[in-house]
Amino acid sequence: QFVGLPRLRVLYLYSNRIRRLERKSFTRLPSLKELSLLNNTLRAILPHQFSALPDLTTLNLFSNRIGTFHQTALPPPGKLQRLYLQKNPLICDCHLEWLPIKLDWEGINDRLFDLFFVDS
Repeated sequence: QFVGLPRLRVLYLYSNRIRRLERKSFTRLPSLKELSLLNNTLRAILPHQFSALPDLTTLNLFSNRIGTFHQTALPPPGKLQRLYLQKNPLICDCHLEWLPIKLDWEGINDRLFDLFFVDS
């Protein structure tokens, strides 16, 4: 957990070989606007993983090993503008059918980014 950093706005944690995130890893960062976890080895994103980040505008999960994640893992609706999921072996099944709808409905990433899906 990150304690004593209530005004932190940008956090880059890329290329740190992070395999998993604790459930409350980001609960004490109310001002965080940009979080980059690119190029790690994350396999899963827990429900409500980023929901305690009300001001998050950019979430970079590029180049991990994420196969799926629950809709509640993302921050609350309204602020998120950029979500990078490229180079993850996302499994295209009913567990992710909400993703394109949410991205379109909330206007996240004005142009659809490349998603690499693995057939289930």
